[in-house]
Amino acid sequence: MAAIGHLEEAVTLAENFHDMTALVELMVEVHDKIDQKHPQKAVDRAIPGPREEAVKQWRSRIDSYFTRYGEPWADAFFTRQITAGQPAMLLIMREYKDDVTRFLRKTPGYGKLSWMNEVLGERNYDNAAKILTELATQHETNLWSKRVELALAKLSTLAARETQTGMQVNLSCFEDETELATIQESVYDNLPHLNEAIDESARLQIANDQFANVSVQSKPALRETLQRALAKLVTRCPVQGDELADLLTLMDPIPAAGLPEENEVAGHEFSLALRALNLSGSIKEDGAYRENLEKIVWRRCMIRDDWERISATAGKTDDEVEADIRSTALFKTIVDYTNGECLLIFLQNKCIRQLTYDSSSQGLASTVSRTTFTDPPTFLTEWMFHISWSPGCSPSNAATYRQSLTTRTVC
Repeated sequence: MAAIGHLEEAVTLAENFHDMTALVELMVEVHDKIDQKHPQKAVDRAIPGPREEAVKQWRSRIDSYFTRYGEPWADAFFTRQITAGQPAMLLIMREYKDDVTRFLRKTPGYGKLSWMNEVLGERNYDNAAKILTELATQHETNLWSKRVELALAKLSTLAARETQTGMQVNLSCFEDETELATIQESVYDNLPHLNEAIDESARLQIANDQFANVSVQSKPALRETLQRALAKLVTRCPVQGDELADLLTLMDPIPAAGLPEENEVAGHEFSLALRALNLSGSIKEDGAYRENLEKIVWRRCMIRDDWERISATAGKTDDEVEADIRSTALFKTIVDYTNGECLLIFLQNKCIRQLTYDSSSQGLASTVSRTTFTDPPTFLTEWMFHISWSPGCSPSNAATYRQSLTTRTVC
């Protein structure tokens, strides 16, 4: 009807049938018709005329719809503003402030607009912080934006403390999530050759070619998991703690070019994976899930190196054997995990030699006392230092044992 010149009749019909979506579109056409009939001129702004009167009547009708139809009309009206590319209009409609707040609070998808309304319209900094935190940790698809939202959430929490006497504030969740994002950025920055690619697709291809070959060979499920994580890393999409742990422990070792301190990731992949699990809020809340993930990280760490080669100590000096041990992922992870303090005792007691092949027992010794370390995790003690090859296991069977570690548990 509106298309054939019966605009007012169409509006009346939409009103009678309570078709709010159609009514909003028709009222937009009414406003467009006013613009066509009474073009706005610079002199008109100071002198009221037919245009100002028509716009005033149009706004009066809009106000009446808020009173007459309530929430259905408000939802349709605000949705139209957003889809038309004018979301900022909701923040300046002070006459409809309560309706705007209700609409934004019930629609999680508008979180990036909702937190601004909480600050500017409601002065509710606590709610703004909650919205920003949920947005950053659950919905954000850009790593840089996530860091900004976490910073704003932290500021909003501090502002809420200033306005609410006696309010207890816990900032650790913001700091943990920010550190998790920092680890992800560090991994990206320390992967070689990615910045040499001409586009995002080429970067992903380089990442897959360099870091998704050896460790996940003949393991299609783990390869797919790694490739998904690499895709998120390359596109700067935030990854969760368990995804980051998979990425760090499944990817092929990062070549350490230059001095060790120049690369923050190479040689520290497994300790960073453990740190990521410790930082992720959703994982920390589920103790059993977190413990299982940590066990998987340690298992992957233990089978990363060729222990059959390391255990073949014939013809090697003590220094050479120790150098081999120091180069393993297991050794480096323990150093990171204990800040080097417990490991120093470990080396001074020469217990490190018990991780090498012992010809007298024909296997890996596992007699390290639990008291050697200062309060290590139970699973670390039981898995790493009490798992051993049986006394009858010969070097020729070492590879079989190593393979059994791989196949007994999803790793």
